[in-house]
Amino acid sequence: MKEPLYLAPSVAAVERHYYSIPAKEGGQNALVEEILLKPVDGAGALLLQRVATGDIVFNHSERRFLSLFLGVMFVRVPARRRPTEDLAAAFAKFDMEVLAKTPGALESVLREMEKETGHASDVDVEGLRRYLLGDPIVKGRPVASLEAVVRLPLELAPIFYAMDWLILKSDDFPFLTSDNPVVYVDATAKPGAPVGLNNENVEVIFSLNPAKCLLAKHNPRLRRAFEKTDSDEELRRIASTISPETRYRRATQEEVTKVNARLIKHACQYVFSSRNDEAAARFITRRFGGQPGPQQTFRFLKDRRTGFFMAQYQEAARGKQEE
Repeated sequence: MKEPLYLAPSVAAVERHYYSIPAKEGGQNALVEEILLKPVDGAGALLLQRVATGDIVFNHSERRFLSLFLGVMFVRVPARRRPTEDLAAAFAKFDMEVLAKTPGALESVLREMEKETGHASDVDVEGLRRYLLGDPIVKGRPVASLEAVVRLPLELAPIFYAMDWLILKSDDFPFLTSDNPVVYVDATAKPGAPVGLNNENVEVIFSLNPAKCLLAKHNPRLRRAFEKTDSDEELRRIASTISPETRYRRATQEEVTKVNARLIKHACQYVFSSRNDEAAARFITRRFGGQPGPQQTFRFLKDRRTGFFMAQYQEAARGKQEE
């Protein structure tokens, strides 16, 4: 195996202004990142550092904050944001098609533009119509999904908070992570059946660090109690009397393998490993869809600051399988 390319993932996987809003006067407005993401990232990192030092018992405030951190990590990544952006692009394309097919609509839009700008338009209306009806490629912009990044973590946090948390520990076989770090699976669901966070048997997976991984499952007593009432007051009373659990346990090699396989399965483009060796390369490559071919790339990139290696693997259609 070739020596890894020493390159920080923050450089290799960066997308500029991914959390910014285009400003009217030009440039980018970083309000979402400055007000929401940076504070949550900073406090979340401190909490994860504490987890790395020992089997800490989370108090109410720490569990609430870690639940919010999970919510932010869940929605901020391309795996969650792209569907929203794709939907926005589909609506935009539909609107353009309707505009082009409606008699006089394009002409009306151009007249309005001339009125606003005070300048005559030199746009070829019929040429523009042909272009809009010629199946143009329309891509959703990241700003289209920013609203969900701000709103959804607050809705997801109570779901994560009410789950029982099992933190698996492994010193010999490290946990991986990816560019889609918070994933959920329901091993009991039928093939092709929709799976969501409210599935009764859903399991949420999040690698806290190479030696510890959080597995969260619904607390049966809390779930049954919540299903019997819609009263906010009753829900608060139930939550105060039935506390979700947090446990630590040594993981078997089989459990680490299963968790890592699921994390790889849900990765978009990047997988991060704390080790760079033949065993890790074989494990990741096999689950990313076979040996790299002429149209694929596979390399390990190392972040000097964290010591993490990143396996970058690209393929148009990679065959992934649940393990």
